[in-house]
Amino acid sequence: MKISLFIPTLESGGAEKVFTILSNNFVDRGCDVTLILIKKSGPYLSQVDKRVRIIDLNCSRSFFGIFKYIILIFRQKPDFVISALDNCNIIASFCRLIIPFSAKLILTCHSTISSEFKSDRSIRSFLVKKLMKFLFPFADKVVAVSSLVFEDLIGELKLPKSKIQTIYNPVFSDDIIQLGKVPNNFEWFRNYSDPIFISIGRLEDVKNFALLIDSFRIVSTKISAKLIILGEGPLYNELIVQINELGLSDIIHLAGFVDNPYNWLSNSDVFVLSSKWEGLSCALIEAMSFNLKIVSTKCYGGPIEILENGIWGDIAFDNSPVELAKLMISAVSAPNNQNNILRAKHFSVDNSINEYLYLLKSLNEK
Repeated sequence: MKISLFIPTLESGGAEKVFTILSNNFVDRGCDVTLILIKKSGPYLSQVDKRVRIIDLNCSRSFFGIFKYIILIFRQKPDFVISALDNCNIIASFCRLIIPFSAKLILTCHSTISSEFKSDRSIRSFLVKKLMKFLFPFADKVVAVSSLVFEDLIGELKLPKSKIQTIYNPVFSDDIIQLGKVPNNFEWFRNYSDPIFISIGRLEDVKNFALLIDSFRIVSTKISAKLIILGEGPLYNELIVQINELGLSDIIHLAGFVDNPYNWLSNSDVFVLSSKWEGLSCALIEAMSFNLKIVSTKCYGGPIEILENGIWGDIAFDNSPVELAKLMISAVSAPNNQNNILRAKHFSVDNSINEYLYLLKSLNEK
């Protein structure tokens, strides 16, 4: 089975991490896998299995790669193309419309597009939505990473239910548990007894780390604690300024992108999700894999689904710094939930890969 996965880059984002995991596990299952990138860049490149063929279209913008993509698909003749993120989904759908490819096309949606469009009222965003609404029906299947993304696709793009299938992201595995056991020599893990809060995500507006920092300022007036944020992105300098202005530079650490986030999670106490919206949130599931106590904003999308409306963690329903801080402080003294790992296993790599392979098989039989 020849599978081509199509994504802009392998920068530090959730979809990029998922496609790295899909590529490696498809090749483990005996598939012939090609990873097509608009630009060969990003930290996840080093994590791609050597058996996966990586093809760089070497374009500065996604839409500049349309003709290279068409030529490549004609030459490679894959059985399936799986794409991710808006631009690549639009390109793959457009090419499917104008060129009679034999490859089956699966689009994957990793965010709630209604939230994206509400936050961006630009002409570009308007055109992207129109293109998605017109082109997505030409795909053989659209994969939603959560039930709310599923409903969002129906509501925003008017796709029929039969066109969409929910497949959760591949997150939990025994491998990440082993990586969590690797020693981490960061000084806070060695020399401090204070509770450690941790959050993970790309440093951009949707992750709302400004809210988390404001909340932690309130926490720091009540208890002695530390906060670690893993991730890189365009808001790094802005967040550093905020931290310094609040006088929190000694107790908040922006660690950047790390190859192994798991031995940071395994040494922390409470995971905090501060996002405005999420498709699913791999980081939340990863934290639950290590039985961390969970505090989350009531962000639209997958986290409420993962936490089952608060069964597996605390949810700040008004998303204010005061409410989030209150739950963070309460979480420190709360007993550890040793069952969080049971919920995390629901989002396992094996389950996800099996569902994808079953989907490919069913499409092949049509």
